Amino acid sequence: MINQGLSIEDQLLIVRGKILQLPINRFLKDPLLRYIEQAIDCFGQGNVQCAVNNVAAIGAKIQTWQMRAACVSAINPLLADLQCVQQSLLRLSPGSGATGATGPAGIAGATGATGPEGPIGPTGLTGATGPEGPTGPTGEVVLAFGSLRGSSVETPGATFTPVPFSVVGPLSDTITVSLSGNELVVGESGIYQITISINAEATTDPDPDQPYLNAIITVNGTPIFGDTTTFFKISNRSSSTFVVQASLTAGDEVGASISTDFPVLGYMNRSLTIVQLSN
Repeated sequence: MINQGLSIEDQLLIVRGKILQLPINRFLKDPLLRYIEQAIDCFGQGNVQCAVNNVAAIGAKIQTWQMRAACVSAINPLLADLQCVQQSLLRLSPGSGATGATGPAGIAGATGATGPEGPIGPTGLTGATGPEGPTGPTGEVVLAFGSLRGSSVETPGATFTPVPFSVVGPLSDTITVSLSGNELVVGESGIYQITISINAEATTDPDPDQPYLNAIITVNGTPIFGDTTTFFKISNRSSSTFVVQASLTAGDEVGASISTDFPVLGYMNRSLTIVQLSN
């Protein structure tokens, strides 16, 4: 803060120097320099009131910069110095005569400390719906299917014989039925899932040796994998389902064969289903 023991000329020159040092652009600084130069000239000519008015104009001008964070550290000391100069000038004003018009408002004090943070405002309106997301991956798709069913009572012998079917189930465009009616014919090469279900006919008197049927899935009349790994047994008074997945070639005929060493044991309800899983 300016030492009020200094002459008013020196005080005005100190204010001029601080204006020159303000970190602002020339379009803001030039008006302040004009006011302080006029104040210096007025005081030099003995016109104290003119000097007071120009000092007050500087204070009023920089009040609009109080919100400029970069200038606060320089503006607040300058405001304090302007108050000191204005007070020194007012002490020189004549004390007699009629009361003059009300002078300009005094220079505002330095900015006070920031107050506490206010309460959180109400939640704003919900925004517009965002754009639709990308399409998800395609789920599992069945490429082809077909099925056969039968319900007649059959009694096989010790040699494998084809399982007969009498009812054709749903068929897709690429699955057909063989000339014998007992096989499903695939129209496209690919990976297929084959399911055979057979229900054994219960014998009149339970056999202590528990008779059973031997069954196998066939492709073109031979075991599907060329060995006994796909043989399965169907016990007396029970049913059995067998499922395999295999690579088939267009034109392959898929069926089932069955045999038993127990002449009294037969079978009745059965079904054959085929589903293409991939190409």
